[in-house]
Amino acid sequence: MQRAGRTLLGGLVLLILLFALCAGVVIHATSSSNANRALVLRSIQVVQAAEALLTQLQDAETGQRGYILTRQEQYLAPYRAAIVQIPPTFDALRSLLANGPAEIDQVARLQDAIHTKLFELAKTVDVAQNQGFDAATKIVLTDVGKKAMDEIRQTIRVLVATEGEIATTKRADEYFWDRVNFFLAAIGGPIIFAALIFAAFLLHRGVGRLQQAEQGVRQQAGLLQATLDNVREGVAAFDGEGRLMAANRWFFKLLGFPKEFAEIGHPLSAFKAFEADRKQRVFNEASQQGTDAPLDSGLVKHIAVDKRDLEIYQNAMPQGGFIVACRDVTQRLRWNPSANSRAAWPMISTTCCRSSSEISNFSRRRSKTMPTCLRGQKPRCSGLSAALG
Repeated sequence: MQRAGRTLLGGLVLLILLFALCAGVVIHATSSSNANRALVLRSIQVVQAAEALLTQLQDAETGQRGYILTRQEQYLAPYRAAIVQIPPTFDALRSLLANGPAEIDQVARLQDAIHTKLFELAKTVDVAQNQGFDAATKIVLTDVGKKAMDEIRQTIRVLVATEGEIATTKRADEYFWDRVNFFLAAIGGPIIFAALIFAAFLLHRGVGRLQQAEQGVRQQAGLLQATLDNVREGVAAFDGEGRLMAANRWFFKLLGFPKEFAEIGHPLSAFKAFEADRKQRVFNEASQQGTDAPLDSGLVKHIAVDKRDLEIYQNAMPQGGFIVACRDVTQRLRWNPSANSRAAWPMISTTCCRSSSEISNFSRRRSKTMPTCLRGQKPRCSGLSAALG
């Protein structure tokens, strides 16, 4: 039974560890997949913002060039629209590129080039409107705007390439962790399900064995109680912790203890408290709880209870605790008042020793048969209280 309990416990521990391992891997895989997905999305947003910024700058440059070449005001429409769109687009790109020194340096270089280009565009348009188109053309021919635009294109080209590589790598990582989750769902799920079925089987078998063991203990307790009830002497046994293990009705009838005390597990202290006012007691001060309780081992003493003359015999049990037996010798003393008080000792000693051996054997069988989780529990039923009632 203990082996079955250890097997069940081991199976449950293994199942918990397996579940915890799978849960940990799933959590890590899901977290990694989400993180990679977020990085891929960020890279896409960076590329989109950079390309939009480059398109808007090219529109502004196209409008400026068209206005200078054609000298018609309508060509300034793309320029004026782009001038309004460029600042928020650049701010959005800058907010996405703040995760490291390299990105911050790229943003700074790009900002300087954009400022130079926008200044050149605004300067040429203003000169064309106020000083003439020839003067504006001379500014364009200085190539200040061209160099700034080349710097912008190069910076954005490098930025897009870098973010493209990041997106590719993170997509691969995302795919890998998604495959891990899929593998766990396809393989780990059936394994865990099979483990749950196996654990349920072990639990069912363990419960069945526990029930069989409990039934066996009840049967043994019934046999022991029947044996004690057929003994004409009063017999009671207490375990090492001072709790009633077994007793027959003669013990309570002869010694006058209340029938409520017949409940298995009733403390020895209650018996001692009940007879505290008696001049002659069954349990002396040395009879105390604990496996090392000193007892009147092998000694007979005489007490009188309710006009009955009783002989009391106490002896320690091998498994701890002690057994006490009593015999009514009123009639013997009445017919032979001078009889030796030790005359009946062999008979009661034999009874007590036999009962002690039977109770000890029952205790050992109960300890070996019962699982650890059931030891120390009170029996569910006992016929002694009913018999006393």
